[in-house]
Amino acid sequence: MDTVYQLKANTADDGSGVVFGGGTHIAFPWPVNPLGEELALVVTIDCSVLNHKIGEELFPAGKVLSVFSTYSSDRYFLDDITFHGDSEELEHISKGYSRVLLSEKSDDFINENYFGPISVEVTKREVNSEDFPAFSFVSKVIPRGLIGYGVLDDEYYFAAQIYSGDIPFDEGGILGLSDATGYLFLRKRIDDFSNAGVFFIQVS
Repeated sequence: MDTVYQLKANTADDGSGVVFGGGTHIAFPWPVNPLGEELALVVTIDCSVLNHKIGEELFPAGKVLSVFSTYSSDRYFLDDITFHGDSEELEHISKGYSRVLLSEKSDDFINENYFGPISVEVTKREVNSEDFPAFSFVSKVIPRGLIGYGVLDDEYYFAAQIYSGDIPFDEGGILGLSDATGYLFLRKRIDDFSNAGVFFIQVS
């Protein structure tokens, strides 16, 4: 059995340090993709608060982590954020179709998002290594079903899975389809707060 920490939308704030949507503290302008579309802020993590909640240093201590992704209600955008191990897919995403930013809590709070903040409850959960977990969680455990991540191993480590259907916006379609799964990998060495990791989706 593997231990993960499930992220579940909740009307009450349990002090988890995790929020779906809303705004965030960033020292940069709100990111846009190469098409000029403002990115959606998918999830924000107060790293020290969440680290304390789960009892391990999974995220950079003392920082705020913000995960942005392309979203559009007018066009099909899955190809812009999908990665299955191909270097061309990764290069495309890295042009700015998703962004992973680190910041200080003292940085300006900005909210230009498509949907308001949703509190997130964090609970410990045991997962059979043979199961395909169809829910959002944080953990260093690579979930079954994720493919093509080997090319990331040298520079990144796995940190979270975001299941689109868990986010109550656009009928669960913030990542394109309600059954799309987003994966967050963080850099092992973060030298640039504007490029702290990579976020992409896969659809089964």
